[in-house]
Amino acid sequence: SKQEENVLSLRSHLMERLLTALFWLWLLSTVVGYFATLNYANQPHDLILLQRAQALAEHMKLGSGQEQLDYQPILPDGNEPGMPDKVVYTVSDISGNKIAGNANLSRPISYRKGKEGPLFSNSEREGEKTRMVSLVYHGVHGGKLYQLHVSETTHQRRALVRGILANIVIPQLLLILIAAGAVWYGLKEGLTPLERLRQEVAGRQRDDLNRLDETKAPIEVRPLISAVNDLLERLQQVMQAQKRFVADAAHQLRTPFAGLKTQ
Repeated sequence: SKQEENVLSLRSHLMERLLTALFWLWLLSTVVGYFATLNYANQPHDLILLQRAQALAEHMKLGSGQEQLDYQPILPDGNEPGMPDKVVYTVSDISGNKIAGNANLSRPISYRKGKEGPLFSNSEREGEKTRMVSLVYHGVHGGKLYQLHVSETTHQRRALVRGILANIVIPQLLLILIAAGAVWYGLKEGLTPLERLRQEVAGRQRDDLNRLDETKAPIEVRPLISAVNDLLERLQQVMQAQKRFVADAAHQLRTPFAGLKTQ
């Protein structure tokens, strides 16, 4: 059947193995490229977000003892064509109680687990994925501690990731398709000697038991051709023995038959 032919086909077997390896290689490359791209896209945007938070803290004079918590910053609202991400902020105390801001992003200081410096985190707000940076400002001379949380949506980040992935995945996919074509052509040309050998065997007469030409076959197949030649030699010996037996039997039977005929 056709299914059995596909199973027994060396070309199909090799194509399946090679294409499967190419597919897994492409998939692994895509996954690695995605995480590398995600990290690459986060770094510049995280830097901008941190600079925005530090500028906001400077305007509000957090940790100076002369805080201006009523300061109203102008932040992107996500409606401008060139800035599709919305930015919100919250100033809270050590317990996470909101003191100022246009959103409630408060968290208690314990969530930092003793970490100092900027702390970035991913979350979701109003059904949209967000990226947030949190900063801590200690008051002078044991003054009040302030936490500043600045969050923005991730439209620009995701657009950058999609753009980079498109420039990575699509060329890789085209390369895989070209490689598959090269593999198919290489297998076709590589198996040509076997096809010629098959045609030679198929065109032989039924009583032709001469040896096959091993030099026409690839090195990897020559042991098989050698084994077939050994089989042909043994078969030729059996055929010759059978002919001798038939000839001897005919000779032994010819004399009695001749006597009977004469009688």
